[in-house]
Amino acid sequence: MIKNEKEWSKGELKSSYNSLLKDIDFDRLDLGLKKPNIFEILNISNAEIRHSNFLAWLLDAEGSHGLGDIFIKRFLREIFYDNKVIGVSQFEIEQLDLSQAEIRREWRNIDLLIIVDDIVICIENKFLSKEHTNQLTRYKEIIESEFKGRRNIFTYLTPFGESSFSEIDVYSFISYEMIVDILTRILSVYDDTINDSVYNYINDYITILKRNIMSSDELTELAKQIYRNHKDLLDFIFDKKPDIAEDFKKYFVEKINASGWIVGSENKGYIRFLTPKIKGLVPIYSKPNGWPNKEGFLFEIDYLWSNRSLIFKTVISPGNENYASALNNVFMGIDGHIKPKGKLWLVHFSHKESFKLEELHQKTDDEIMKVLDDIWPKIEDIVSKVEKAMCDNNEVILNAKKNCE
Repeated sequence: MIKNEKEWSKGELKSSYNSLLKDIDFDRLDLGLKKPNIFEILNISNAEIRHSNFLAWLLDAEGSHGLGDIFIKRFLREIFYDNKVIGVSQFEIEQLDLSQAEIRREWRNIDLLIIVDDIVICIENKFLSKEHTNQLTRYKEIIESEFKGRRNIFTYLTPFGESSFSEIDVYSFISYEMIVDILTRILSVYDDTINDSVYNYINDYITILKRNIMSSDELTELAKQIYRNHKDLLDFIFDKKPDIAEDFKKYFVEKINASGWIVGSENKGYIRFLTPKIKGLVPIYSKPNGWPNKEGFLFEIDYLWSNRSLIFKTVISPGNENYASALNNVFMGIDGHIKPKGKLWLVHFSHKESFKLEELHQKTDDEIMKVLDDIWPKIEDIVSKVEKAMCDNNEVILNAKKNCE
């Protein structure tokens, strides 16, 4: 049985903690975590753009790693094997002069682009982040426009080869697991010919991927054994671990309430709301639409998932095409709107602010509220414009709402 808070006495906690400290596996784990790893030292183990940079280096057959085309050849074999790749086969790789392959980084915001002969490979890298609205479609259109007449291939790289939300029939799915397999094999086969520094870089990279994504490195196994041996104590500690997103939510709720607004559906890292004047104009759908409360429209603040940024949006959710269309028509008439890029989730207003959550979490309540106070007027401006437009068109919106209830 897992002990709860009331069952733990101070003496029991001290005794269990002492037992943990005497566990030899705990010493091994502590020693292993202190081993230098270039990616941990540079604090880039979870930085998506740094992973793309490292992959670009490995993919360059003329790169300073000295591997030649060993990595890019195996990487392309995995991509070309997918049934979605039409007009190019694995057999063709042997005829390609990969030393002439051009590797582009962040060209037109595309993470990685490989151009070799008449083949163009667009790679969208999602290490820990999520796919943005219409992102893959936009990249596909760019490639098809800029490289007409070429054989264009689209690839979605994720930790475990997960499928994308859009363009499923176009993008092939590859994984960091596959990259680990390729690199492990290269180190095993070419051990004697690889420069020591390059070997260490690649080995450190494999370790980071196994530890942070696959949970399969030696230290992870040690951690699992320690957990099994000290489960009650560690469960108690984990239960008390601060959740930054949850801790921060209270500040946004305070600001929303102080503005006289109404909190809506919440998800981790997201806070959503409506104003009292438009609450009656927003339907609650009977079927799931992606939000816990199934609202047809909400103002949304993403303060966790947008790479050290806060993004405020107006969001029309999927659920009823007639209502979404009516609201879309109203919003298209508001000054400063943007044309929605998606087909299901419609965003007409979006405002981005620098927001370094982990750094802010170390500040006092007053300092945090000061940061939100500086951001809030821009949010209020958009809310005011949208609220007015919805109230001015309340009959049209109410009619659309009636048809979906």
